[in-house]
Amino acid sequence: MIVFTFLVGIAYLFLRDGLLEGQSVGKRILRIAVVDNASGVSCDLKGSLIRNFFIVTFLFIDLFYLVSKLRQRLGDMVADTIVIKA
Repeated sequence: MIVFTFLVGIAYLFLRDGLLEGQSVGKRILRIAVVDNASGVSCDLKGSLIRNFFIVTFLFIDLFYLVSKLRQRLGDMVADTIVIKA
């Protein structure tokens, strides 16, 4: 049961922004959403996997990009997504 719970948690960590129209539970509370930069469509599972891979594997490098001129995470740049007010 512990392994199953761990795997579900990891899956949610990577796919959370592609499940509920670009909103994880926290993003829904804060009324923000992740959308595709080019089309404005809600983030899909592929985009969520790409953008969250960077926060999990390159945490400090990824967070460094938040202070850049665009204020966009490295994961968002690679996945071509942006965070907007919902």
